[in-house]
Amino acid sequence: MSELTFYKRRRGFSKKIIKEIFIWLLGIIISAGLGIGVVMGFAIRTHQIGDSMSPTIKNGETVLLNKVAYILGSPARGDIIVYLPNGNTNGHTYIRRVIGIPGDKVIIKNGSVYVNDNLLDDDFSNIQIEDAGIADEEITVGKDEYFVLGDNRNSGEDSRYVSNGNIKKKFIIGKAWFLANPFSHFGFL
Repeated sequence: MSELTFYKRRRGFSKKIIKEIFIWLLGIIISAGLGIGVVMGFAIRTHQIGDSMSPTIKNGETVLLNKVAYILGSPARGDIIVYLPNGNTNGHTYIRRVIGIPGDKVIIKNGSVYVNDNLLDDDFSNIQIEDAGIADEEITVGKDEYFVLGDNRNSGEDSRYVSNGNIKKKFIIGKAWFLANPFSHFGFL
């Protein structure tokens, strides 16, 4: 009579299993790297303080900014930027709209903004500016500088005031691109 024997066959890791594990690990590492890159470059958040950007961004609303946008390019007229006033890292950030880019000549006459002798035509042109500040005389925007205004043209500090002046590119943190909070005002800027 033959004897029945049961034995376990020892199996080692095959090349196929090792290759599969390596592919999974590589995928996880790449995904984690991309995730960290997206968060560090595009998910930085700041808050609007005051009514200077109302109605676009209201007091206390949370804004996400794109830090990579101006590494690869420069702000354009109409962009909403986030910057440190005069590079002050101890203060809060400012959020304003770019009106003048390098080389532009900006002046505020009779409550209206003129860029390169042309009346500025944007969604906020109908607001009569009560205080032209230093822009009551023509301002030439220098190299790597930007003239900014809030959308609520009569509230908050912007390039019309000596304390701010033209904003140097090195003080710009990024481009405001998404309104994250409150959900009733949620969406791209």
